[in-house]
Amino acid sequence: QGRAWITPGTLLARGNFAREVMFPDMIEFTDPSLDPGAVVRSVNARMRQGLDVAAATAEGPARTSVSPGQGEKMDAAPVSEQFNTRYASLKGWQEAVRKVRPILRTPAQFSLTEIVTASGCASASDTVDLLLDRFLSVSIDDGVRAMLVAFLEDQLGTAEISRARSYMEEPLRLLSHLIMSTPEYQLA
Repeated sequence: QGRAWITPGTLLARGNFAREVMFPDMIEFTDPSLDPGAVVRSVNARMRQGLDVAAATAEGPARTSVSPGQGEKMDAAPVSEQFNTRYASLKGWQEAVRKVRPILRTPAQFSLTEIVTASGCASASDTVDLLLDRFLSVSIDDGVRAMLVAFLEDQLGTAEISRARSYMEEPLRLLSHLIMSTPEYQLA
């Protein structure tokens, strides 16, 4: 559909996805295959506290009623049709977690340093041009290109790639993330 689907929200989401690929958060990461979500967690917690299925799946805090001579008892009817969904989600998640393998959380398995070195780039400018050619299918504004070159030089502390060979992987990943966050990348 051309450029029609590009909105500020989708640009941000795609930029965040690119950052997660380049720099995954290995400490705070929760495997989506193993994360049941807040609703399933709350239903599970209520059932572990001893509530019956109807009370555990009710929206909000469990409702109680008192009948003379019977003491406190739980209302038998769920608040809404969400009972089936909540209970099924709990049981479905418990079964699925037994069958699904966790997602390993490691950085994207490629070396930008090796790509840049193998291409024979001598300067930050050459490196930016190489990555722009690899990531973009359309040309980028000269001002944006100059900004990317200045960013890489600042991150490396030099314009010469040979002087930064031992520590340039992270700056190259940062640069790649910036390129993948441009509107031009979205047209690839």
